[in-house]
Amino acid sequence: MPKQLANTLVYMFLLLAAEKVTATQANNQESLSNSYPSLNKFSPKPTPSKSNSNVDNPMDASVTQLLGVPIATLFGKPIYHSDCLSRSSGIGSFKVGFQRLVLTALKENFCRSKSLSLSQKDLDTYEEKIRAFMSKRNMKVPSKQNFDMTNIQEQLDDVKTKLSVPNLPWLEMLALKEFKRSYLFALKHNSLIALQAYNQLMPLRCDEALYNQYAGKVIVSQLGGLVSIGAYMKLIQEAEDLGNLQFHDKDLKKAFFKKMSSYLLSPEIPPNRLDFDSPPWSKYLH
Repeated sequence: MPKQLANTLVYMFLLLAAEKVTATQANNQESLSNSYPSLNKFSPKPTPSKSNSNVDNPMDASVTQLLGVPIATLFGKPIYHSDCLSRSSGIGSFKVGFQRLVLTALKENFCRSKSLSLSQKDLDTYEEKIRAFMSKRNMKVPSKQNFDMTNIQEQLDDVKTKLSVPNLPWLEMLALKEFKRSYLFALKHNSLIALQAYNQLMPLRCDEALYNQYAGKVIVSQLGGLVSIGAYMKLIQEAEDLGNLQFHDKDLKKAFFKKMSSYLLSPEIPPNRLDFDSPPWSKYLH
């Protein structure tokens, strides 16, 4: 039964992946600059000048990698080139990993301060929706019973072993700790559905808390989930203002904010259509 349910969930997610959101790149740079003033100094220049930095390409960062020089500091802890890689997340690109590391660490710190959690009612509602989704597509709905959680326990043990390795890359450690939390949650509720609920609903809870705190623009990810991108920008700016986030190379900082600002060009979801309570696939129920 667990294997059957897992295959069904994979099928659902493949359906979602097929429906990618095409973001309209309407040039809205002026309004973005007014909403997020700190982006002004990172706007692309018509004629880029050659950098005088010792690291000509900060997103390659071969020099800092060889010298073992920190590229940034986050919450007082130095970030090295190697910290931006994660085997568990499939991230072998420094430029992808650096952005993921900064955003994940800031988001995790914020959400921890809010003591976010999922209630039994949240899990029951999620299970009702997933069963309705399967029934609507004439899929075989698994009976309500306790699942064999042996595989989840084995995965948890494997994660704990990996976490015991000294000098783990920071991003890898964050990924493994999130896996650990999700497996513990599933074992606590003795349910594979609880594992899926945690992985899909907790990110929404975090983005909802960010939106409630900072407001700002909300967009849709490629798989249909809501992303409080405006709140993320304000969270990053706040971290900089407080000294919790420091870039040690101006070109690295420019590249980081240029990438972040590109997300702000995606279409906005109107406030009256925001739904942080439902997983992305639930829209197919209607």
